[in-house]
Amino acid sequence: MPARVARHGAAHDDASFRSLLCLWPDDDGPPGAIRAAAGPEAIEAFRTYGAESRLIQSVKSFVASPGFESTVMFGQRYTIVDLVTLLLRGLRRSAEQTLGPLGPVAWCGRPVRFVGQHADEALALERLGQAYARVGFESVTFIPEPQAAAHHYARAVRGTQVCLVADFGGGTSDFTLLRVTGAAHRGEASGGVGSDHGADRNAGEGVAEGAAGGADNVAGGAAPVIDVIAQSGVGIAGDAFDQRIVEHVVSPRLGLGSTYRGMSGQALAVPGHYYESLSAWHRLSMMRTRQTLKELQDIRVTAADPQAIERFMYLLDNELGFELHAAVTEAKAHLSRAESTTLRFRAGPIDIEAALARADFEDWIAPELGALASCVDAMLAGAEVPPERVDRVFLTGGSSLIPAVRGLFAARFGAQRLSTGDEFFSIAAGLALAAREARGGAAARRTEASEAAAAEATAAGEAAGRRATGGQAA
Repeated sequence: MPARVARHGAAHDDASFRSLLCLWPDDDGPPGAIRAAAGPEAIEAFRTYGAESRLIQSVKSFVASPGFESTVMFGQRYTIVDLVTLLLRGLRRSAEQTLGPLGPVAWCGRPVRFVGQHADEALALERLGQAYARVGFESVTFIPEPQAAAHHYARAVRGTQVCLVADFGGGTSDFTLLRVTGAAHRGEASGGVGSDHGADRNAGEGVAEGAAGGADNVAGGAAPVIDVIAQSGVGIAGDAFDQRIVEHVVSPRLGLGSTYRGMSGQALAVPGHYYESLSAWHRLSMMRTRQTLKELQDIRVTAADPQAIERFMYLLDNELGFELHAAVTEAKAHLSRAESTTLRFRAGPIDIEAALARADFEDWIAPELGALASCVDAMLAGAEVPPERVDRVFLTGGSSLIPAVRGLFAARFGAQRLSTGDEFFSIAAGLALAAREARGGAAARRTEASEAAAAEATAAGEAAGRRATGGQAA
């Protein structure tokens, strides 16, 4: 059972801590004081202070961007390290209410490929390391998220398998090809690539159910052996799928595709860059500036559909991006269970009720699906492992539930080789297992070193005794 570390109050605790920040002026503090809340507390603060606050989503999406160093909110400048620190501080405080002191060591998931057109991996890890240090973690180990999920999956593996772990997050999709030898049967199977794959696949049936049991299902509690064969990733995942719904359903109702009159009277298209930010949730809060609202007000005056621009301005001015995001995500989730659904979003002058069909949604996300497929195919080709040599495919993350995503992997590997389980918690569970396995390995190495030292001391003593007695045993 995952620890319920996201504190919403005694009756509403949860195991998932949303990566949200809310900042607002502290009217009860000294002039210029700003308060901040993270995770579920950020949601509650935003619902309380609304347009007087700033809600920041997907902070991690900025960490690898050299072009994003800081932003100004309520007259104060915040660097990206400042923002990540606020988020981690809230998470640590919330977790320690349930778990007690966490200590100075942290094991953390990271994407295989950080999101962003010019993503700088070294810069991202440096920024994250600084933020973790600020909240008291002196030692931080970063593990690629699909590799962490593999630790969770591997607890129920029997024999040796070649396994592909596909992790679909909010901003990135990460893939890792691994050779996994299960803890209970370590050493029984030798091989991975070139092993008896038919036998391995039969042994691996039902992994999704067994994996959820974690270490309790493994005889003796021994750790599995996980060898990375290849890794890859792409900056496409759940947010990109949401963006397609926004682009095709929401944005046209807020002015995208309409026109306004320029200074010379000619008809001009309403600039599309506003709606790119509408689709990118993590940028939406940064878009709410006096300059942007003034530009939209100028467009509204001569717009062919002024009401649509007014609706867009209302969305920005009242910080409704989170609520819109929730409505879009809910509709997307319904399409994973049904052939059609209805997207509903109402706020002030905004009244959206639009029918969505799964077939249309799959057409909209076809470019993203193609990019995912190309990434997987290139990784397998580079590793010289054809799809038929992959024994199991473990899918994790919310977008793994989308039928078209599952279909992509079923077409390459066969539906019988797909496994899922704990889609939202497998990475965290795997990180905990990896940390425990590393700690156990370190303890074992210390024990082995102590035993070796004792053996050397005993041998030296025996040799000294033999010399003292003319070569006879002492």
